[in-house]
Amino acid sequence: MSAAPPLVSVIALFDRGIFDVCLPSLFDQSFADFEILAVTGSETVAPPSDPRLKHLVIADRNPARRRNQAAQAARGAILAFIDDDAAAAPDWLTRGVGFLRADPVAAGCGGPNLRYGDATTGELVTDLLLTAPLIGAGSRAYRGGGATALARPGELHLVNLFVRKDWWDKLGGLDESMGYGAEDTEFIDRATRAGAEIFFVPGLIVRHRRRPFGLAYLRQRLTLRQQTGRLFIRRPGVYARNGGFWAALALPLLLLGLVLNPGLILPAALGYVGMTITLSRLGWAGRPWLAALAPAAFLLHHLTYTAGLWLGILKGLVGRTPVR
Repeated sequence: MSAAPPLVSVIALFDRGIFDVCLPSLFDQSFADFEILAVTGSETVAPPSDPRLKHLVIADRNPARRRNQAAQAARGAILAFIDDDAAAAPDWLTRGVGFLRADPVAAGCGGPNLRYGDATTGELVTDLLLTAPLIGAGSRAYRGGGATALARPGELHLVNLFVRKDWWDKLGGLDESMGYGAEDTEFIDRATRAGAEIFFVPGLIVRHRRRPFGLAYLRQRLTLRQQTGRLFIRRPGVYARNGGFWAALALPLLLLGLVLNPGLILPAALGYVGMTITLSRLGWAGRPWLAALAPAAFLLHHLTYTAGLWLGILKGLVGRTPVR
């Protein structure tokens, strides 16, 4: 690693010992003025040797705290975050740095994390749930597209995020009390309220493995939505314009209404099947078998989302933490 500080410090957590996805894509970048801070939890999980790479051993399991510690060790004026199972496009750093150079007022930028072209059946089902508008996550973080614009909470994730280090330091980095889940949403919201301009850039792309649909996926969603509920208690305005959030809150009332009026169950079920297949059509186009799986997958997704959200709200009410 050169004595002169690089312009960009790329930060990635490699807890799973997966080095053959993210690192090759970083070594293949068209932009050269960067360092990689590879964080693992043990000396025994070590990345391959490279002059551009610095191995940081941080045993703490809190990912927000680990990224904050890595940022403290970073020498670059720009921090770039990516996940170990994501592959950056060859022009990823060029585009991210180019955007910030072109707009010196911008505090940061990020873009979509799209599925791989060789996604498995389980990944395709998950991607359907994440990209469908209105009934799925529907965020541009998963489907890309649209115009460059100021990012809304939930549109940018730490799998693909650039932040000027002076802004990062001014904001105090990630909120470590959040731990895993919603820490990026909380950061974007806090940055925006502090006057920072962070943009969603559709062409700033990484490819990211989807967690295959199944029990592991549902457990992850349950955890993440609990974090959403906790953040809502701490800062309700984050989700004020999120229609999906409010629909999930109201879902128990809808289910209660069906229990009290069983004659409506069949029409509601048929309507739900039609709605999920229709609104997810862009995700299953050309794969009719995927359309057949959509209603059941969305039902499990929606029930998990609502359960996690209400659990998180209850936990947030019981164990309130100060708002930063």
